[in-house]
Amino acid sequence: MPLSRKQRQLRSRIGMHVALAQKSLDPLAEVATKAEIDDYERRADPDGKFLLDERRRRAWHLYQADQARCQFHALKARRVASDKEQANA
Repeated sequence: MPLSRKQRQLRSRIGMHVALAQKSLDPLAEVATKAEIDDYERRADPDGKFLLDERRRRAWHLYQADQARCQFHALKARRVASDKEQANA
């Protein structure tokens, strides 16, 4: 089954962090970070009608929303796992 866009992004982010933990790859991190920032900026302003500061402000909020969404899903998954564990006890 093919991976969704989000799953591919998460896999690439995981790979980047694993690579950075194993050795110093500053140029790799710089490129990955730039690509991620560019992606958020494109999502925030697909038509390119905002000034750079406004586009970056909006991109930052999209990033924060994605981080909060990940935390929400992680909490939800932990709760489901906990509920299953309690049911089996």
